Amino acid sequence: MRSIIEDSLYKSKAGYKGEKMLEHYLGFLSDENYFIFHVLRLTSNDKYFQLDILLISVNMMVIIEVKNISGILLFEGFLVQLTKCGTKRSSLLSGYINMVPKFPRLKP
Repeated sequence: MRSIIEDSLYKSKAGYKGEKMLEHYLGFLSDENYFIFHVLRLTSNDKYFQLDILLISVNMMVIIEVKNISGILLFEGFLVQLTKCGTKRSSLLSGYINMVPKFPRLKP
């Protein structure tokens, strides 16, 4: 049980650190041209979901899901999977779901 709690704490700290690092770069965007919303909890059709960051300008809206994963990452689009490579613990990273198929209206 302790290892599960420690693993969860490690992931939470890594996620927070990743969001803080991204905030640094988002800080270079002009407040006059961009609105940045952090940790939004929204509802649609009686279902709730969370966005890490929503970036809005007059030309676009960008949903940013922040991950802070060390190592080399391989994105296999046709397999819809994310693999961590080149480490002692190389593995398929589970839990990272491709959200595009869930929103068919958003497909290009």
